Amino acid sequence: MKIQRNICDSFNLKFEITDFSWQRQLKQFLGTQLINFSDLKVPNGQLSPETLSLSRLSDRNSVIYRSAIAFQLVRQSAFSPFTLAAEIFQLIKQQQPKDDHLPQSSITLRLVDPGWLEFEVSDRSLEIWLQTLLSCPWPLKQSSTISANYNHLFPIEYSHARCCTLLRLAAQEKLIQLNNGTFEKNLSLFKCPNPIPWYNPELNQLRVSNSAERSLISQMIITTDRLINESTVDEIKLANHLSQSFLDFERYCRIFGIIAQKQRKLSQARLGLVAITQYLLQGLWLSQFPQPPRSQL
Repeated sequence: MKIQRNICDSFNLKFEITDFSWQRQLKQFLGTQLINFSDLKVPNGQLSPETLSLSRLSDRNSVIYRSAIAFQLVRQSAFSPFTLAAEIFQLIKQQQPKDDHLPQSSITLRLVDPGWLEFEVSDRSLEIWLQTLLSCPWPLKQSSTISANYNHLFPIEYSHARCCTLLRLAAQEKLIQLNNGTFEKNLSLFKCPNPIPWYNPELNQLRVSNSAERSLISQMIITTDRLINESTVDEIKLANHLSQSFLDFERYCRIFGIIAQKQRKLSQARLGLVAITQYLLQGLWLSQFPQPPRSQL
């Protein structure tokens, strides 16, 4: 059942996308705003990006993060959570550039009763994040959980090998050009097209927008958020969930044949999702094993 939300106000927030994780990026944004919250007349020195409460809502068809910063500050204030959230909302809004021209990437910031702040990521911003992800170095974590259960490794290797096979076939059919066909170093995998045509400006939305494609993108976001923001994470478990989403995507989303002939950009956009899946699966695998997963079976 969809939760009804009482949205009191909203505006488009200009946002520069540079990070591997949406959750970390938004926490850091709120953290930089804390120094400007002195007008709230509450002690906020104990709050930092790491301690800020920010979680993603469960809807896989959209990307919405909810902040509970007003509830974290309410114990130190005589004001209600909604009053604090409304003041923070207005302070962030006032700090935005005054011109009406928005950058190509934007996020909708909403004030929601009884005191939530919500960030909804636009499709254009998702497209820029997907492109950024392919050029991000793999994050090095100081704490990692070594999985004790390796009974479900085959689906990961199968999915990784399947990604590699699809990308090789696409290169042979000249749908794409690869920088590195060995998949040993998968950063900046695509030579052409670059950028990948994930976004359809005519429809003002992602080309890859059916339920299977959205579910795969959602799982990518879950993977990167948990990998970055959780102190301990089971990479093999994350890889298995991503593998399942990829196999569902491949089952319902054609890439070759009539799609490649009639909708070339859609075919290339789907191949971009395949490339990101391969990148993530390989990184998760290498966090546990010294040798990369097989690129063919």
